[in-house]
Amino acid sequence: MLPTIADVLALAEVAAGRPRVVAGADRLDRSVRWVHVAPVTGTRRLLLGGELLLTTGVGLAQDAGELEAYVDDLVAADVAGLVLELGDRFSESPPALIERCQRAGLPLVVLDREVRFVSITQAVHGLIIDGQSQALRERDHVHEVFAELNRRGRSVRFLLDQVARMIGSAVVLEDLNHRALAWSSFGRDPGSYLHEWAPRSRRAAQQASPRPAPYERTTYWSSGGWLRTPVEALGQQWGHLVAVDCDEVPATGEVVLENAALALSLARLAGRDEWTRTGHLELIDGLVAGEFVGLDDVRAAFESTGFRTRRRVLTAVAIRSEDAADRVAAASAAAPGVDVDVVAAPWAQSPRDTALFLCSSKADSRAGAGSAHGDRLVSLLAPGDPEAYTLVAVGPDASEFADLGASADAAIGLLQSLPARGPAGVHVHHTKRAALALLLYGRRSDPALQEFVERVLGPLLAYDAEHGGDLVAVARAYVDHPTNRKRAAAACHLSRSVFYQRLETIERLLDIDLRDGEAVGTLHAALVAHGQR
Repeated sequence: MLPTIADVLALAEVAAGRPRVVAGADRLDRSVRWVHVAPVTGTRRLLLGGELLLTTGVGLAQDAGELEAYVDDLVAADVAGLVLELGDRFSESPPALIERCQRAGLPLVVLDREVRFVSITQAVHGLIIDGQSQALRERDHVHEVFAELNRRGRSVRFLLDQVARMIGSAVVLEDLNHRALAWSSFGRDPGSYLHEWAPRSRRAAQQASPRPAPYERTTYWSSGGWLRTPVEALGQQWGHLVAVDCDEVPATGEVVLENAALALSLARLAGRDEWTRTGHLELIDGLVAGEFVGLDDVRAAFESTGFRTRRRVLTAVAIRSEDAADRVAAASAAAPGVDVDVVAAPWAQSPRDTALFLCSSKADSRAGAGSAHGDRLVSLLAPGDPEAYTLVAVGPDASEFADLGASADAAIGLLQSLPARGPAGVHVHHTKRAALALLLYGRRSDPALQEFVERVLGPLLAYDAEHGGDLVAVARAYVDHPTNRKRAAAACHLSRSVFYQRLETIERLLDIDLRDGEAVGTLHAALVAHGQR
C-alpha cells in the first residue's frame, strides 16, 4: 500500500523542515509512488506519474506565466505534489505558483528550514518498500486462506462471508442474467444494495473499467463503487462476484475477489453447493425471521433473484418429507414452464426434511381459479418417492407482497401442527381448512392445553405404552373419518371387526360414547394438540 502525502509530511525527516501546506490541502490523501528531486527543465518527460517532487526553486522563473506553465506541466505528468524548500532562491513561495497549484488541485508544500533531500527520499522510499512488502504479505495471506478453503470445500455462504469480511463490504454472486443468487451483507440490510439489482448490474457491465495488470479480468464501476470479477472455470463462465459500495478499491480487493471466484468455481465443479439454494435460504430466513428493515428492502431482495412480486398471486407452501430437498429441486426446475417464479430452500430450523416453497404466479380472476392455482403448486411438488410420508401445507394466497410473510408463517405453523408420522403418499393440507390446528399450535406451550391433552388422552397413551398398542392411531383415524368406519379401519390397516374392538377399548378407557358429537369433538381437539408435540 502506497503512502500518502500526509504520511510523508508526518516523517521526522520532513518535519525538521517545518512544512507548511499552502495549496491543495484537501488533496493530501494522494498516493506517493516515488520521491524525485525535480529539475526545472524537461520535468514532464522524465516522470511516470505519482511522484512527489522536491525542489529548492533554483532555476524556477520569476515570471508568473512561466510558473503557471511549470505547474501545468506537473499536472499533465500526474505528479502527486510539489515540495519547495525556501532559502537562497525564494524566501516565500511565489503567489503565482500558489494560485496556480490551488486552481489545479496540486498540493504545494513549503519547507521553512533547509533539510537534506537525500534523507527525505530515503525515508519515503523506505515507506514505499515497506508498504509493498506488506501488500505482498497480505496477498500471500489471501492465497493461503483460499487455498485452505478450497481444500476443505467450504459452502458458498461461508465463502461469501469470508470475502465480505476481507474486503469490508457486502458481496453478491450473480448469474449471467444479472440475477442475484447469493450474498453476504457485512452487517447491512440486503435490500439496501439489492434494489434494482439487474439494471444496475447491466450498467456496471457496460461502464466498468479494467483494473491494472495483472488483475485486468476484474473491473471497477466508479459510479456505483462496484468491484466485479467473472466466475468461470474450464472455459465456462457462470456469473460474476461483486463487491458493492467500495468508494475506492481496497488494497487487496482484486486478489480477494479473484481467489474467491476460483473457489466458487471449484465448489460448483465439485457439486458441493448449489448457488441458487444458498441465496433462497437467505431470503426465506430473512422473511420468516423478519430480518429485513422494511417492506421495500425485502421486496428488493426477492426481485433481485427474478421473483416477480407485482400483480401476481403469492403463496407459501411448506413441505415435510424424507425427500423434501429432491421434491423442491424438481419443482423449482419445472416451475418456469407453468409461469411460476420460485424461491425455495430447506427451512433453517429443520433442514433435514422440511422445505419452504414460495411461489409467484400469474393472477387469474376466473371463478375457481384460486383452487386451481393451489392444485397447480401442489402438483409441482407431488413427483417423488411414493413410499415416503409427505406432508404439504399450503398457506393462504396473498395478492400483496406484504402478506407473503403471513402466508409463510401460516404454512409453517400448519406443517408443524400435523403428525410427524403417517401413511405413505402425499397429504395436502390447506390453512383455510385447518383453523383448529393453527389455533392449537399457537397455544402449544400453554400448560392448560398440555393438561387438557393428558386428561383426555392419558389413559390411551398409558395403555399404548404398556401394551405396545395402537389406540391413539385408531382414535385419530376414527375422528378423521367420523362417518365412514370402513375407511377409518382401512387407514389403520385393520379389519373392521378388529377396528371395532379397538373402538370399544377406547370407549371403556376414556369412559365416553363415540356416538356423542361433543365427545368426538373433544377427542379430536386433544388428538390435534397431541400431534403437534
